[in-house]
Amino acid sequence: MKRRDFLHGASWTTIFWGLSLGSPVGADSLSDRRLGRSLNSLLAASQHHPWQNIAAPTARKFALLVGLNRYADSSFPPLAGCLTDLKLQQQLLCHRYGFKPTDILTLADEQATISNFQAAVTTHLINQVQPGDVVVFHFSGYGTQVQGEAALVLFDRVLPLTQWQVWLRSLPTPFITTILDTSFVAEPTPLTPNSPSRSLPVTPPILITPTPLEPSSIDQSNKLDKLDQLNQSLIPSNQTDQTDQEFIPSLPGILLRATVPGQEALEIFGDGFTAGLFTYTFTQKLWQSNPEIGGGNLEKVNGSFKPSTPQSPAPKSSNLGSKHNLSAFFLPPELTAPADGVVMEVAENTATLWLGGLPSQVLNSYGVESLMGAIALPSPIPELSEDNSSEKINSPADSVDTADSVIFQISDRTGFQAKAKILSPEISPKAGTLVQELVRALPHQMPLQIAFDRQLTRVERVDATSAFAYIPEISLGKDPTDYLFTIRNGSYGLSNWQGDLLPHTQGQAGEAVKSAVSRLKRQLHSLLATKLLYLTENSGYQRANHPQVQMTKDAHNPQQYWLENGSDRPLWGLIFCTTTELWVLGSDSGISGITTYELLPHARISVAIPKKLTNTRNIYGVFSSRPLDRTLEMLKTLDPDSKSIALKLSQPLPIVKAIYQDLQTPDPTAFPISSSDNYILDINTWVTFWLGAT
Repeated sequence: MKRRDFLHGASWTTIFWGLSLGSPVGADSLSDRRLGRSLNSLLAASQHHPWQNIAAPTARKFALLVGLNRYADSSFPPLAGCLTDLKLQQQLLCHRYGFKPTDILTLADEQATISNFQAAVTTHLINQVQPGDVVVFHFSGYGTQVQGEAALVLFDRVLPLTQWQVWLRSLPTPFITTILDTSFVAEPTPLTPNSPSRSLPVTPPILITPTPLEPSSIDQSNKLDKLDQLNQSLIPSNQTDQTDQEFIPSLPGILLRATVPGQEALEIFGDGFTAGLFTYTFTQKLWQSNPEIGGGNLEKVNGSFKPSTPQSPAPKSSNLGSKHNLSAFFLPPELTAPADGVVMEVAENTATLWLGGLPSQVLNSYGVESLMGAIALPSPIPELSEDNSSEKINSPADSVDTADSVIFQISDRTGFQAKAKILSPEISPKAGTLVQELVRALPHQMPLQIAFDRQLTRVERVDATSAFAYIPEISLGKDPTDYLFTIRNGSYGLSNWQGDLLPHTQGQAGEAVKSAVSRLKRQLHSLLATKLLYLTENSGYQRANHPQVQMTKDAHNPQQYWLENGSDRPLWGLIFCTTTELWVLGSDSGISGITTYELLPHARISVAIPKKLTNTRNIYGVFSSRPLDRTLEMLKTLDPDSKSIALKLSQPLPIVKAIYQDLQTPDPTAFPISSSDNYILDINTWVTFWLGAT
């Protein structure tokens, strides 16, 4: 299956979140049936055995994290985001799921030789894991095929997944999670420089491990006998995924794959970082999970995946039923409050923060002077040890201050790591303190980032550079790239950063470069306006004082939606739809033109999407605790003759900028922010939500 054929069939989706118990999930119905059987096996096992779907609180937690950007064979194109993936997982496991740093073993680049990997499996897992313990294995790097069998490419050899299966089945626990941010495409499609593939097309014979590896000191019979009956119920035998000639063996526990068979795992370039698209999306959603409302449940996390940019494909959901109720890593998050990051280090009045909980589109534009607040958490619940003495469960909460008056102000940021000034020096926060966003500072100037397709000639690049210079708020050649100016079959157009052509942006063959850029001017401004809308997205926050609005499609009428205000205060808002242009929808109040929707506390109203917008790719809702007066005034000024409640915006940028002005706090002096170059947005005064294609 070719990459673009898959994208077309998946309706603008690229990432498949493969979740299985005992067998990986593919794109076909056969794999879905296998998934259902595997999940039912787990549920049946939990009813007849002392094992449950969630490990015991006293279970020890082990992780083996492997990532490779570089390989012994210098002919392999280097990757860029695999080591970042290890940091993303490590921070999540330590600060969200209570893993001890000493129980997390990391192998990076040249450390990840086949001999080191074998030793790590033996000493870190096989010799230590006890019945009921939790095991997490993460791999980021190249995948390949050896004689049609999927294999992981280590630094100097390949590791067939059948060998990994043998090792996993020697562990005396069913609570195993394997995460593969890689792919096994035999003939990867050439991609853009902004989306390198993690599939290695040809494996030199020297890398092939000729004989199965046997870790030393494994008492296979002893460990397998102890849990043979349980493991057999959890691991359906002889179930493999051979779609598109990928042979993926049945693995114990949960298997999370970045891709469906035949699809390439991609990397994403952000502002100061590169990461696996799947790993970043997955870990970010788990930072934001709230177990009190079902957060951390794999189905809910999967369904909340969003694209990294407005026109990028959204991650694809699997057909999981809510009845299965599986938690990530077989664990609930130890800290119930959603978080945007964690304090890594404190030195006098300065803290180093890790911001892995912020979504990528927000992180890329996150402004200096943004405010974060420490999360107040209860003390860990005492547990009785074997001698009946009271002791605390090992938890990140052990090192968290319960004072919620600690405020951090971002002074600098590189990638996920930020320097912040502690604005309450009388209170000294500790490393491990979780933080939540309080005020989002976004720069007034946030241009659309355009890069050039490598297929353009030098002359074409020069002409394009000159033409783009006359379009305001466009920036060329800087990461993170929003879109590519590309050429296909002799005509120019725009593609997303993954190389997929945007509809209706391609011109006629033989068109001059400068004419093409001029033709695209209106669409470029619509794309920038949509980007700015997306930067206000904050619907993932589940806090008592944060506005909650949910928009759901009617089960019987595809054009009918329901808007529900879950807050105890009234909200005013507008709905925006994207086709090839940006549209705005307002309330049908009987007044000519666009008016805002008014949602009373805990009210539910219906919204009709006009038939002409049935091909909408994205829906954004912006609702504020204050009326959107500037936005309505701008709409009347730019489109004074409009009588419809659905309006195609002729000038979308001024409208979206008016929304920013409406969302900005009316009294910026209420916050310790001195810069006038940022929009100052109080996170608890508005909600912006995003929905995928209608």
